Amino acid sequence: MLTVARRLRPDLEWQHGDAGNLPFPANAFDRVLCQRSLMFFPDRARALAEMARVTSDDGVVAVVVPASITDQPAYGPLASVIAHVAGSAAASLMDTYWSCGDLDELRILFESAGLQITATRTHLGTARFSSIDAMVATEVKGSPLARRLDEAAYHRISRSAHDALRTFETPAGAVHAPLRGHIVAARRFHG
Repeated sequence: MLTVARRLRPDLEWQHGDAGNLPFPANAFDRVLCQRSLMFFPDRARALAEMARVTSDDGVVAVVVPASITDQPAYGPLASVIAHVAGSAAASLMDTYWSCGDLDELRILFESAGLQITATRTHLGTARFSSIDAMVATEVKGSPLARRLDEAAYHRISRSAHDALRTFETPAGAVHAPLRGHIVAARRFHG
């Protein structure tokens, strides 16, 4: 990821680090953004506490996460297909991506990290794919699930996805998949 980032934005300084132990001094930044990755951190509260630590007293920590799978009009059906074909272990692996989507749970997590939420916004965007097959390839082959499926299971998922996702298909065969996410802004507790 950093190699691509450096190529796309060589004008920025990119630094590798551990989210649970950020390589920056306290109060180093006015704004800290964690975009679509909190759900992958092994200790989310620790990562949020680190974000708070490196944010200035009047700074803002912002986190963007996908909403829960039950709030995903297109991805919910795809996840159901994957679970049906590949079993509960595959479903559990896919569920990780949607695991920070409950705003009440996020509020508790932020508070445990010393952060007070100042604003939340739920946003409905659109993930666009050239076809249902392209969506399945992106979401399955582009994830750790790909190593756990044989070709026969992958093809069953792909075939079943055509029925599950047909309502999101355009007349030209592209897929416009609604994707709901949350944007959460917070400040450190003071005093």
